[in-house]
Amino acid sequence: MKVLNRGSGILLSGNAKLADSFLDRLIGLMFSKGKDLVIKASREGVMESSIHMMFMLQQIDVVWVDGKMRVAGVRKTVPPCSLFKPGTWKIYFPEKPALYVVELACGSAGETKVGDEIEFI
Repeated sequence: MKVLNRGSGILLSGNAKLADSFLDRLIGLMFSKGKDLVIKASREGVMESSIHMMFMLQQIDVVWVDGKMRVAGVRKTVPPCSLFKPGTWKIYFPEKPALYVVELACGSAGETKVGDEIEFI
């Protein structure tokens, strides 16, 4: 699927995979490189759309999207969790309740900001 920031007209991802099953959401992008992923939470919320970076191999940009397809939060250059760097042992949350978590290659979020309209094509 494609992920488009309708406000800016910028394509955030040209080939994102949808993760909407429990197993796909659990695995996410762990142990993978060079992929974009749209995770659909079990329901809209802050806790329900939180993410961790354990077993990730690279930095990513994260865009949280609510059920009205508005950006609910953005985090850029999120580092992978490192066993030897306790400061990286974090859980990341959106600023507002979200239904979708869009995990993108680092730098792909560009100027995306809270309130922008997103479209999945």
